[in-house]
Amino acid sequence: MPGKEELIRSEIRRRKAATPEILRQIEAALEESPSAELWILRGDAIQLSDGDTYTLADAEQSYLRAAELEPSSPESYESLGYFQLTVMDDAAEAKTFFERAIALGAGQSAKHGLQRTVSELRSGAFKQSAEKINQEYGDLFRRLGE
Repeated sequence: MPGKEELIRSEIRRRKAATPEILRQIEAALEESPSAELWILRGDAIQLSDGDTYTLADAEQSYLRAAELEPSSPESYESLGYFQLTVMDDAAEAKTFFERAIALGAGQSAKHGLQRTVSELRSGAFKQSAEKINQEYGDLFRRLGE
C-alpha cells in the first residue's frame, strides 16, 4: 500500500500542479510525522503551486530542513542543487549541493545535475573572459577593423 508521500505525489502528477489542498495535506503529514521525504515533497509542491501562500524561500527552507533532518540522505542535497541551478540561477552554489549528494551516494540524476552545473559555470567563465578581453582590447579591435 502506498504511503502518504506517494499518494500526494500521485495527486500532484494527476493535477500537474500543487493545489492549496495538497499543500495542506503535506503540512498535516509533516505535523504528524516529519520526514526528509515530506520536506522535499513540500519544497517541490511549493514550486508547483500558484505562489499565493508560499514563496521560493519557503521551498528552499523545506530542502534545507530535509537536509538537517537526514544529513546523510542525498535526496535533499540533490533537490537543493536543482533548486539553486534552475530557480536561483546560482551554479556555484548548485555545484556544492550536487557534489554533496553524489558523495552520499546519489544516482544518475545528481550526476547529470552536476554536469549541467559545471557546463554552466564554464560557459559563464568563458563569457566573463570574453567580456574582459572586449573591454581591454575593444578599441584596438575597432581600430584594426577600420
